[in-house]
Formats: sequence, structure tokens, C-alpha cells
Amino acid sequence: MKASDFIGRTVIDGKGHEVGKVDNIFLKPNESLMSKIVVSMGPVLNRKQFAITNEDIVALGDYIILDLDDSEISNKIAESKSTLDVLKLENVSYKTLLKKIVISCNGVAIGTVEDLFIEPKKSLLNKIIVKPKPELSKKDLILKYGDILDIKDYLVLKADFESVLSLFEE
Repeated sequence: MKASDFIGRTVIDGKGHEVGKVDNIFLKPNESLMSKIVVSMGPVLNRKQFAITNEDIVALGDYIILDLDDSEISNKIAESKSTLDVLKLENVSYKTLLKKIVISCNGVAIGTVEDLFIEPKKSLLNKIIVKPKPELSKKDLILKYGDILDIKDYLVLKADFESVLSLFEE
């Protein structure tokens, strides 16, 4: 599933009450894992957020059903400020990864991050979709997470520019 299809999905508890919507995903870049899923609830000016893991998810379809009761959700909301602060320091968020410039290991710009392929129930990040610069190709480049050297201000690939060009020809 594309991460963009997952973001905004309605989250409900086991009793069928709407809890909120998926707002963001935090990733562990070096492990190709989703570490936390951020759920937002309430109006924009009084928005509350809390983080869940794939273990909190009972079912994943058109809706996400959680295995959490009201008190467990309230506890997660109470812990959310410190949890989200730590997440931002130790992980990369989906929203900050989008549109990040992708460069080869020899410093040549390839394009920008367009989306991700994820498996939320298994907490996996499978692939990254890169929108290449127009002069390189019109079709998106699909990268495995193992193709990435590092993610900071830029997403740096392990491959050099010539190797990346050969990927467009496959």
C-alpha cells in the first residue's frame, strides 16, 4: 500500500467509535521499519495526537481498528508530547521525507521522494517512489530501502549516478 493512501485513513476502536485519522508515520531509516503511526483527533485548533504501533492494530482495511480501549487511548494522549518529541529526534517522518531531494553517492541530483510503499500491519517500509528530474525520465523510479545510504537533509543513495541511470533502462 502507498503511504499516501494510509495517511488520512479513519481510525476506530474495537467498539466502533471513531478515534481519529492517521496523521503521520515515523520511520527508522536504517532498519526499513515504521516505528510509530501518529493518530490525530479533534478540531485543528484543539488537535490531540497520540502514537500507536502495528501491535495496536487489530484490522486494517478501509478503516483501521485498534485493540485499545478508552483508557489506553487517554494514556497514549497523555504521553504523546514526550513520545512525539523523542520520535522526531530519533526517526524520520513520512511528511518530512516527502519532496526530499534524492542524490546519488557522487552528489548528482536524481529527483524527489514522491511516496512510499508500506506494510502497516507488519510495520515495514518496502520501497520508496522517486519522481526523477524531467531530463532523466518520465517514469517514477522505485527504490528498495537497501538502496539508501542515509537520510538527513537529503536522501543519499548507495549507487553512483551512472548506476542510477541504468535503473531507468530496466
